[in-house]
Amino acid sequence: MHILVFNAGSSSLKCHLFDWMGVAEHDTPKSAIWRAHVDWSRRSAPARMTIESAASTKIEEEISKPEIASILRRLAATLPASPELACHRIVHGGSLFAHAAELTPEAQRKAMTFNHFAPSHNPIQLEIVDDAEVLFGPKVRQFGVFDTAFHATLPPEEYVLAGPHHWRDRGIRRYGFHGISHQNVSRRTAQLLGRDLRDLRLITAHLGNGCSLAAIEGGISVATTMGFTPLDGLVMGTRSGSIDPGILIHLVRQHGYSAEMLDAELNKESGLKGISGISGDMREVLDAAASGNNDAQLAFDMFTGSVARHVAGLVTALGGLDALVFTAGIGENSPEVRDAVARKLRFMGIEIDQEVNNSKPIDQVISKTGTRPLMLAVRSEEDWEIARQCFAAAGSMLC
Repeated sequence: MHILVFNAGSSSLKCHLFDWMGVAEHDTPKSAIWRAHVDWSRRSAPARMTIESAASTKIEEEISKPEIASILRRLAATLPASPELACHRIVHGGSLFAHAAELTPEAQRKAMTFNHFAPSHNPIQLEIVDDAEVLFGPKVRQFGVFDTAFHATLPPEEYVLAGPHHWRDRGIRRYGFHGISHQNVSRRTAQLLGRDLRDLRLITAHLGNGCSLAAIEGGISVATTMGFTPLDGLVMGTRSGSIDPGILIHLVRQHGYSAEMLDAELNKESGLKGISGISGDMREVLDAAASGNNDAQLAFDMFTGSVARHVAGLVTALGGLDALVFTAGIGENSPEVRDAVARKLRFMGIEIDQEVNNSKPIDQVISKTGTRPLMLAVRSEEDWEIARQCFAAAGSMLC
């Protein structure tokens, strides 16, 4: 059978087609037999589309009218095989979706109630579900995996926020995000270590443009850094992370800020970009710092300090730590970030193996032999995880 995965952001769409023949639920991730990437971030310009297959064929083209329905029709026309299952990443499932779920009309209506919590993601992801249903018809079942679902296990002392009691009635609480990545990486870490996930205490560090940590005990998320929205927690590429909320009150009262102005500055002009004055891309920040730019160096130091400080804080939720795991764009590819965080956490016993760390390690231990806690760099296979969870939710009738 074949499983088609839709992983949509606010201005892009990644698709992967997996051949699920003979794949065990906990098997090592396999490469997709077809993949596509569509970028419609230039709202007034054509969408850019790149399609690749396992046969090494590559298609690059533009779609003049970047409408979801027309994009999906073009993608479907290039598929090497028809899918039996369509799987969708959906950012916010609130407190209603703790697992992958079939996207029946009722489930879609429930998911829509969280659109205002993730206005840049949920609406477009659910639009893709609608258009995929029209395109493929009822023979292809639609399933959703929610970024918040993995953190549904947070205990009350972690998800309740210290605001007025009525906030809880309004759904204002910590939800956590990047759950698909954290869950995938925790399982992969156990495989790499040859350990039972139920016996491990892990902190997974998803460091990309968006950044979050998760404290995982026995395969269960018990604490995380993102909160009601993906804006909370670590310093990120263009997001501020945790700041004094009194600043927001000051900006409203003294500078006439609107909600839209606050949203734009906190989500798009802050973090590495705001501190450095250069970019939210860690590679550009590192290049500038190496050239003597003090603000870029400050951005790097604040970023790595934020990661280390939150790691140390999350250890209290675990009562100890077996391994710290780096993943996502920065976590997988920046030896400088991994080294700086390790140095700041040396008091915990963490020591990095410099030679391994600088050798572009993926899916391997990067700490010195004999030291504890361990450090690893592990590739996040979100699309594989989405397919895996949807296959499990669909049940044996698909086999």
